[in-house]
Amino acid sequence: MVPMPELPDRIATLAFAHGADRFMIVGRHSLRSLMEAEIGQRRKPTLHLNADRVDVDYPHTGILRRPEPAAFHLSTRVGWRLELVGGVHDLRADLSELDVHTVTVDGGMTESAIELGDPKGARTFTADHLSHVEIRRPPDVPVRVVVTRSAAHLRVDGRHLGHTAEVELQSQAYDLHFPGYTFTFRRADRVTIATT
Repeated sequence: MVPMPELPDRIATLAFAHGADRFMIVGRHSLRSLMEAEIGQRRKPTLHLNADRVDVDYPHTGILRRPEPAAFHLSTRVGWRLELVGGVHDLRADLSELDVHTVTVDGGMTESAIELGDPKGARTFTADHLSHVEIRRPPDVPVRVVVTRSAAHLRVDGRHLGHTAEVELQSQAYDLHFPGYTFTFRRADRVTIATT
């Protein structure tokens, strides 16, 4: 359990600095703490709390998968920034009850599924490389999707792109200054962005 700190701007950060595998991130209304974690008994991560930031540091396992799944429950009473560095595999994230301001992926994400909630403002999701990832959001939430290098089998709200270099797509109602999601990827391979 991570206690609820004083948060002047009411935004906390959850950061994975060296990759993560087989884990869930879920928002919970009932939490009195900032975060609770179910991390199993073997190859447990180290958790560091510094003011408004929780760093999760897993021991390096090379190509081996973690023997036990983990779950991180986040308080819905604050906004969140998620920093996923070093590679992410098999993430199941139900963020539908959370106000997630930013998601940053550095090191790639594979075989993962993310459900986003109703944004309270303009929100961003940035990644260097996604492969076999599904991202869902509530109906009528506008999006802008930018791929700066290459895309293969990218699906955005029913539109399918086979193979392409740079691409930009956006909902008709998208406006940078109003609630919605901006997705910026360097590479996207078999990525689906759709509504729930």
